[in-house]
Amino acid sequence: MKHCSYLAVLGLVSAMAQAAQHTPVCQLASQQAVSWDALQPALQARHCYPGKVEACQARMANLKQLQGYMAADAKVDSVALAAFMFATVVVETGIRQFSPAAVERGEGAGKAYGRPDPRTGQRYYGRGWVQLTHAHQYRKAGELLGLPLLEQPDLALAPDNSYRILLAALTEGIPEVYRQNANGASNGQGPRVKAGDFISATQADYAQARAVINANCVGKCSASSRKAFPGKGYLPTQAFIDVAGKTEAEALFFEAALCKAAGAG
Repeated sequence: MKHCSYLAVLGLVSAMAQAAQHTPVCQLASQQAVSWDALQPALQARHCYPGKVEACQARMANLKQLQGYMAADAKVDSVALAAFMFATVVVETGIRQFSPAAVERGEGAGKAYGRPDPRTGQRYYGRGWVQLTHAHQYRKAGELLGLPLLEQPDLALAPDNSYRILLAALTEGIPEVYRQNANGASNGQGPRVKAGDFISATQADYAQARAVINANCVGKCSASSRKAFPGKGYLPTQAFIDVAGKTEAEALFFEAALCKAAGAG
């Protein structure tokens, strides 16, 4: 694909957003080819606002840090995965300028996980780039990464840990499992919902992939709001997945911007 302006890139994103599953704009087995200097103008145009200089600087610094982690990580082996990681961070931490140390607004006030756990005394509200929440998710992330997150949940706010938790949450399926039936029942022991179920180097369905973060049906929910995935279970259809459309739009934007910044789109 020939080089194009950022307005053209945004137009491409808008057109692509009409189709849930598509072929990524380019093939990037590594993010090392992505130039931050080439990437930043597109990100700044989309995620900065007139007169908000300090907020813009913070946002760009945090996204640059994330891009640096991905460029050094062989596990980020497709532009689709990188785009979905960026999109998840934007959706989850927008109110905190995309910070790896983002803390849930109100620290879970009014929610069960916002109260001290009776066994550990800790509170397991959303922390970090993926907004890790609930004691069982802290436990699983800690086991996968060799971190005492259950005992010290604030470790999730350290940038290195925040990145590792983000990647593990998406690729290992920390937050969610497939539902056992169309009515949404789950014993928490089913197959994990992973980004790789919906994203690869050749195909990407970013809206459905949002179920990695939240597989509960939102809105008016019924058996017809879910669909079966053979051998795995049930997930909401895209219209009933929390912020699926916003995640898709952001992922499509980042995909196009990453390809252009790498000279591949």
